[in-house]
Amino acid sequence: SMNSLIKTCDNMWPGNGGCIQCKEGYYKSDDGRTCDKCDISCKTCLDKNTCLTCNDTYYMIPDSTYQLCKHFNESIGCLNITQTGCQECKEGMYLSKYECHNCLNECQTCISTDHCLTCEEEYVLKDYQCIHYKQIDHCKEASNSKCTQCDIGYELNDNGNECHSKFNVGLIIGILIQIVVVI
Repeated sequence: SMNSLIKTCDNMWPGNGGCIQCKEGYYKSDDGRTCDKCDISCKTCLDKNTCLTCNDTYYMIPDSTYQLCKHFNESIGCLNITQTGCQECKEGMYLSKYECHNCLNECQTCISTDHCLTCEEEYVLKDYQCIHYKQIDHCKEASNSKCTQCDIGYELNDNGNECHSKFNVGLIIGILIQIVVVI
Protein backbone atom coordinates (compact mmCIF):
# COMPACT_ATOMS: atom_id res chain seq x y z
CA SER A 1 0.00 0.00 0.00
CA MET A 2 0.96 3.62 -0.42
CA ASN A 3 1.06 4.10 3.39
CA SER A 4 3.57 1.26 3.92
CA LEU A 5 5.67 2.52 1.00
CA ILE A 6 5.79 6.03 2.51
CA LYS A 7 7.06 4.55 5.81
CA THR A 8 9.95 2.68 4.15
CA CYS A 9 10.78 4.75 1.05
CA ASP A 10 12.71 8.07 0.86
CA ASN A 11 12.19 8.68 -2.86
CA MET A 12 9.33 7.22 -4.96
CA TRP A 13 8.72 6.88 -8.69
CA PRO A 14 5.96 9.14 -9.99
CA GLY A 15 2.48 7.64 -10.15
CA ASN A 16 3.11 5.06 -7.39
CA GLY A 17 5.59 3.21 -9.58
CA GLY A 18 7.49 2.02 -6.54
CA CYS A 19 10.49 3.10 -4.50
CA ILE A 20 13.68 4.58 -5.96
CA GLN A 21 15.57 4.89 -2.65
CA CYS A 22 14.76 3.15 0.64
CA LYS A 23 14.97 4.80 4.06
CA GLU A 24 17.78 3.98 6.47
CA GLY A 25 17.23 0.50 7.91
CA TYR A 26 15.61 -0.81 4.70
CA TYR A 27 16.82 -2.26 1.40
CA LYS A 28 15.24 -2.69 -2.04
CA SER A 29 13.17 -5.86 -2.17
CA ASP A 30 13.54 -8.50 -4.88
CA ASP A 31 10.68 -6.98 -6.91
CA GLY A 32 12.59 -3.65 -7.03
CA ARG A 33 9.47 -1.65 -6.14
CA THR A 34 9.24 -1.95 -2.34
CA CYS A 35 11.61 -1.91 0.63
CA ASP A 36 12.26 -4.66 3.17
CA LYS A 37 13.61 -4.19 6.71
CA CYS A 38 17.32 -4.74 7.34
CA ASP A 39 18.51 -7.13 10.04
CA ILE A 40 18.26 -5.59 13.54
CA SER A 41 22.07 -5.30 13.65
CA CYS A 42 22.24 -3.14 10.50
CA LYS A 43 21.80 0.62 10.33
CA THR A 44 22.03 0.38 6.54
CA CYS A 45 22.22 -2.79 4.48
CA LEU A 46 22.65 -4.13 0.98
CA ASP A 47 20.26 -7.03 1.52
CA LYS A 48 18.84 -9.21 4.29
CA ASN A 49 22.24 -10.75 5.11
CA THR A 50 24.70 -7.92 4.39
CA CYS A 51 25.12 -4.84 6.60
CA LEU A 52 26.81 -1.73 5.22
CA THR A 53 26.84 0.09 8.60
CA CYS A 54 25.89 -1.06 12.09
CA ASN A 55 23.27 0.10 14.59
CA ASP A 56 24.40 1.46 17.96
CA THR A 57 25.84 -1.24 20.27
CA TYR A 58 26.78 -3.36 17.23
CA TYR A 59 30.11 -3.64 15.45
CA MET A 60 31.34 -4.94 12.11
CA ILE A 61 34.52 -6.92 11.75
CA PRO A 62 36.55 -5.45 8.86
CA ASP A 63 37.63 -7.93 6.16
CA SER A 64 35.40 -10.65 7.59
CA THR A 65 33.21 -13.12 5.76
CA TYR A 66 30.61 -12.49 8.49
CA GLN A 67 28.26 -10.01 6.77
CA LEU A 68 25.98 -9.00 9.65
CA CYS A 69 27.03 -6.83 12.59
CA LYS A 70 27.72 -8.39 15.98
CA HIS A 71 26.35 -7.10 19.28
CA PHE A 72 28.90 -5.60 21.69
CA ASN A 73 27.99 -8.38 24.18
CA GLU A 74 29.32 -10.98 21.71
CA SER A 75 32.85 -9.61 22.07
CA ILE A 76 34.58 -11.71 24.73
CA GLY A 77 37.49 -10.26 26.68
CA CYS A 78 37.30 -6.80 25.14
CA LEU A 79 38.07 -3.79 27.36
CA ASN A 80 37.31 -1.10 24.76
CA ILE A 81 34.84 -1.72 21.94
CA THR A 82 33.57 0.60 19.22
CA GLN A 83 31.50 0.13 16.08
CA THR A 84 34.70 -0.93 14.30
CA GLY A 85 35.28 -3.74 16.81
CA CYS A 86 37.48 -4.30 19.81
CA GLN A 87 40.36 -1.88 20.40
CA GLU A 88 41.91 -3.44 23.54
CA CYS A 89 41.78 -6.88 25.17
CA LYS A 90 42.12 -7.97 28.78
CA GLU A 91 45.31 -9.66 30.01
CA GLY A 92 45.74 -13.20 28.73
CA MET A 93 44.21 -12.30 25.36
CA TYR A 94 45.49 -10.67 22.17
CA LEU A 95 43.82 -8.52 19.54
CA SER A 96 43.51 -9.81 15.99
CA LYS A 97 41.18 -8.39 13.35
CA TYR A 98 39.35 -6.35 16.00
CA GLU A 99 38.46 -9.38 18.14
CA CYS A 100 40.07 -10.85 21.27
CA HIS A 101 41.58 -14.33 21.27
CA ASN A 102 43.05 -16.33 24.15
CA CYS A 103 46.79 -16.58 24.66
CA LEU A 104 48.15 -20.05 25.39
CA ASN A 105 47.58 -21.10 29.03
CA GLU A 106 51.16 -20.47 30.11
CA CYS A 107 51.33 -17.01 28.45
CA GLN A 108 50.41 -14.06 30.60
CA THR A 109 50.52 -11.62 27.67
CA CYS A 110 50.95 -12.32 23.97
CA ILE A 111 50.54 -10.76 20.52
CA SER A 112 49.46 -13.99 18.81
CA THR A 113 48.90 -17.65 19.63
CA ASP A 114 52.58 -18.48 19.05
CA HIS A 115 54.20 -15.23 20.26
CA CYS A 116 54.22 -14.78 24.05
CA LEU A 117 55.57 -11.61 25.67
CA THR A 118 55.39 -12.60 29.34
CA CYS A 119 54.76 -15.92 31.09
CA GLU A 120 52.85 -17.24 34.05
CA GLU A 121 54.78 -18.02 37.24
CA GLU A 122 57.28 -20.93 36.93
CA TYR A 123 57.57 -20.41 33.16
CA VAL A 124 60.52 -18.97 31.25
CA LEU A 125 60.20 -16.95 28.05
CA LYS A 126 62.44 -18.41 25.34
CA ASP A 127 62.01 -17.69 21.62
CA TYR A 128 58.57 -16.16 22.36
CA GLN A 129 57.37 -19.42 23.94
CA CYS A 130 56.75 -20.07 27.62
CA ILE A 131 58.60 -23.16 28.83
CA HIS A 132 58.29 -24.63 32.31
CA TYR A 133 61.57 -24.08 34.16
CA LYS A 134 61.98 -27.83 34.77
CA GLN A 135 62.27 -28.33 31.00
CA ILE A 136 65.29 -26.00 30.84
CA ASP A 137 68.55 -27.80 31.57
CA HIS A 138 69.99 -26.91 35.00
CA CYS A 139 67.31 -24.30 35.83
CA LYS A 140 66.08 -24.70 39.44
CA GLU A 141 63.36 -22.01 39.63
CA ALA A 142 61.76 -19.21 37.64
CA SER A 143 59.99 -15.91 38.18
CA ASN A 144 58.97 -12.96 35.97
CA SER A 145 59.38 -15.03 32.78
CA LYS A 146 63.06 -15.80 33.55
CA CYS A 147 65.06 -18.54 35.16
CA THR A 148 66.16 -17.15 38.52
CA GLN A 149 68.43 -19.91 39.83
CA CYS A 150 70.68 -22.49 38.18
CA ASP A 151 72.25 -25.68 39.50
CA ILE A 152 75.66 -25.39 41.22
CA GLY A 153 78.39 -24.87 38.63
CA TYR A 154 75.97 -23.18 36.18
CA GLU A 155 75.05 -19.56 35.61
CA LEU A 156 72.31 -17.66 33.79
CA ASN A 157 72.84 -16.28 30.31
CA ASP A 158 72.18 -12.56 29.69
CA ASN A 159 68.54 -13.19 28.73
CA GLY A 160 67.84 -15.27 31.83
CA ASN A 161 66.39 -18.09 29.76
CA GLU A 162 69.25 -20.65 29.90
CA CYS A 163 71.79 -21.97 32.38
CA HIS A 164 75.26 -22.69 31.08
CA SER A 165 78.41 -24.03 32.70
CA LYS A 166 80.54 -21.51 34.59
CA PHE A 167 83.62 -23.33 33.42
CA ASN A 168 84.95 -23.11 29.90
CA VAL A 169 85.52 -26.80 29.13
CA GLY A 170 87.65 -26.01 26.05
CA LEU A 171 89.92 -23.76 28.07
CA ILE A 172 90.35 -26.36 30.84
CA ILE A 173 91.21 -29.10 28.31
CA GLY A 174 93.68 -26.77 26.58
CA ILE A 175 95.44 -25.99 29.89
CA LEU A 176 95.59 -29.70 30.78
CA ILE A 177 97.15 -30.52 27.37
CA GLN A 178 99.75 -27.79 27.84
CA ILE A 179 100.62 -29.12 31.31
CA VAL A 180 101.01 -32.64 29.92
CA VAL A 181 103.24 -31.37 27.09
CA VAL A 182 105.41 -29.39 29.48
CA ILE A 183 105.81 -32.39 31.79
